[in-house]
Amino acid sequence: MNQVQNVTKSKLWTKNYNIMMVVNFILSISLTMTMATLPLYAQHIGGSTSTAGLVIGVFSFSALIFRPVVGNLLDSRGRKIVLITGIIIFSLSQLSYIYAYTIGILLTLRIFHGIGFSAQSTSVGTIFSDITPADRLGEGIGYSATGGIIASAIGPALGLYLVGHSSYNMLFAAAAFMGGIGFLGGLLVNYEQK
Repeated sequence: MNQVQNVTKSKLWTKNYNIMMVVNFILSISLTMTMATLPLYAQHIGGSTSTAGLVIGVFSFSALIFRPVVGNLLDSRGRKIVLITGIIIFSLSQLSYIYAYTIGILLTLRIFHGIGFSAQSTSVGTIFSDITPADRLGEGIGYSATGGIIASAIGPALGLYLVGHSSYNMLFAAAAFMGGIGFLGGLLVNYEQK
């Protein structure tokens, strides 16, 4: 005789999980808005095609280099403080692009943007793994990744639209504004696990 198991799943869509879904989505849109347009901006301020590629490479390299540092800070200092600090650096870097009149300034800001991205994105992933119930971990991480994928479809189009219909300064202000929304969401996450 077959026995029917009564399996009750843990609750996935908690307050903290929902907040982190919004934070992840907003920050991903903010990131992809500038990722698609900064190579164009580099050429706009006098850079070559290879310089435009360097603008992306410097960001990725700085994000990669700082990931181990961020991981250590997440364990030693706590998730929320690293998340908030990362979002601040991430957003202020985007807003500072308004003042990037030379390639040198732009590349310097890209380094800081990469550091902020490294901190906020690593924090977001770690927080998701902390707040997602163990029996729904794959499902929970899958949903969080879906938010980033949807954002990667929206962000570049939104960024190019803003550049085409307004200005680069409006793009940078909008990206920073979205980072500000992410910052407020990060403040609302009320759990801490060291």
